[in-house]
Amino acid sequence: MQFVLLATTWWMNTHGEVPNQLTLAGRAGTDVKMASQVLRKLEDKDLIRREVDRADTRAKRLRTTARGAELAREAVERVEGVDGAFFRSVPDTGALIGMLRTLAAAGPG
Repeated sequence: MQFVLLATTWWMNTHGEVPNQLTLAGRAGTDVKMASQVLRKLEDKDLIRREVDRADTRAKRLRTTARGAELAREAVERVEGVDGAFFRSVPDTGALIGMLRTLAAAGPG
């Protein structure tokens, strides 16, 4: 979860967005309360900063620190490398993507 929230915050920041915790949780597909707990841990590790939103003092805006941005970039590169190596052996990626879309559309249960 730490990877997902750090990487998503970093990606949003690099695309001109400074999300609040609610927006980040929605983008990352996580529970808001769990995201808040994990974000506190990332803040304690000096990987993100949570700043009070001037427009809504109840909300916190999220920015990666320089250290957090570097770690996120490196982690994303490694994850993409592992994904690439894992899926390299798939003979028909189009068929795999089709099956995964079918499964995702069917949902749980």
